[in-house]
Amino acid sequence: MSAPPMPWISRVRSCGRASALSVLLACTSLSQQGDPGSVPRAGSDVWQIPLSHNLMPHFEQVNGRQLLYVDGRPFTVLAAEIPWWHLIYGRYKETETAYDHLYPAAEKIGLNALKVPVKWSMIEPEKDVYDFSYIDHAKTMAEKHHLKLVLNWFGHYASGDGTIYANLSGDLYAPMYIVKDEETYPRAVDGDGVVHHNAASYDYEPIIEREIAAFRAFMQHIKQVDSQTHTILMIQVENEIAVFGVDRRNRKMWRDHSPASNKRFAEHRFTDDLRFSAWDLSYNWIRRITDAGAEVYSIPFFHNYVGGQIADWMVGGAPGEDVQT
Repeated sequence: MSAPPMPWISRVRSCGRASALSVLLACTSLSQQGDPGSVPRAGSDVWQIPLSHNLMPHFEQVNGRQLLYVDGRPFTVLAAEIPWWHLIYGRYKETETAYDHLYPAAEKIGLNALKVPVKWSMIEPEKDVYDFSYIDHAKTMAEKHHLKLVLNWFGHYASGDGTIYANLSGDLYAPMYIVKDEETYPRAVDGDGVVHHNAASYDYEPIIEREIAAFRAFMQHIKQVDSQTHTILMIQVENEIAVFGVDRRNRKMWRDHSPASNKRFAEHRFTDDLRFSAWDLSYNWIRRITDAGAEVYSIPFFHNYVGGQIADWMVGGAPGEDVQT
């Protein structure tokens, strides 16, 4: 089934990092479409603001277009993305205020939202132990400065070296118990047979089961603290996914060659590595996480992708990305 159009996201990059002034102008939900509830209907003045009986953040079709609604009114998101790398593993509580200065700055320049990355390693510092203090802090800061939030679930980031971590300080995305236990949570293997310790294989169930559990807990907390205030508008699931995160044009990096991945590749009779990775990561990982979160709290979800092209049929610029999935 084809997904709706992706959000238009303009990023300014510096030294491989997404700038804090990455602008998100519009978002389209992957998994949440609001029930029709807009008023007025056909025959009404098209210039009259269409209201909705549904106060939750959601999308509705009005005059042939999908509109984001918040508190029953159309809402156009004008946001900047703040960084994450000064939130340091082992010192998350101590460093959670690292980006507090960006909230009043966003208010001052006329933005109405901030896009805030939330690393899985912050949410689950130990197995089955959850800490939502950073979410609560971001929500408090946003409300203080009259802003909404778009939260980015960071269990994976593949625009650098690795996918579950690039380093063990500010770029640790998966929890440390996942990183340390390569036997329970196997790693991806490239076409030369090299195991990449910083890239997870998503063809093994344990890591997906752990991330689904954490994401459900994340969404449950958001529901508990924000289902009435609607400060949190939507969730981006993962960030710029890929199989390995490096050397995107190297064909030996276009899919995982772990035993479980090779078995799935053969069973489904794939012959194209890129098509396999797009299907595998989309349906066996991203979709499952998103659906699990939506079962708990169904606000809009979306997914982003790396710009560029490595195959004529692909929109994304990394193995594992295909908008059509």
